[in-house]
Amino acid sequence: MKKCLFIVIVAALAGSIVAQVTKPVGISVRIGTFSPSTNVAKDQGESWFFGGFDWKLRDLSFDANSGSSTSLALSVDAYQKGKMGAIPILLNWVHRNDEWYWSVGAGIALNKDFRESGSDTITVRDERFAYQATLGYDFMKRKSPLFAEVKYFGNSRDRLNGFAFAVGIRL
Repeated sequence: MKKCLFIVIVAALAGSIVAQVTKPVGISVRIGTFSPSTNVAKDQGESWFFGGFDWKLRDLSFDANSGSSTSLALSVDAYQKGKMGAIPILLNWVHRNDEWYWSVGAGIALNKDFRESGSDTITVRDERFAYQATLGYDFMKRKSPLFAEVKYFGNSRDRLNGFAFAVGIRL
């Protein structure tokens, strides 16, 4: 956990410096924990490593008077613990209103799971439909590149469903 905190602090400082000298490039990087919703997944651990990034593909609308905007983004995330994990690659619709934002997305997940066969454990790797819903907060009305969010990840392989809690930086 100390390593994660150190990485977030270094990323925040680097992002603050970058944000002051360049225009945003539309990439967001996040790190945090994933909490699985099934008992089989929880047997691997209550808290899993989680990390990912978003790449803003294009703005769809912007209303300067209301402070709201809508955009399309591609996200790649990863969460894993022990014998289980997933890498969801999703196309997301993102709506922002001042410092709050929410998004929904769908795509495919590259899954790692296991099954028991007698006394053997067999690793199962497959690609399945995946989706997500996010609620997030940009600190200091977008003057800071830092954000925090909670995500729900759904997967056709139900054992890999759960919530992610992350902090990140916008570049």
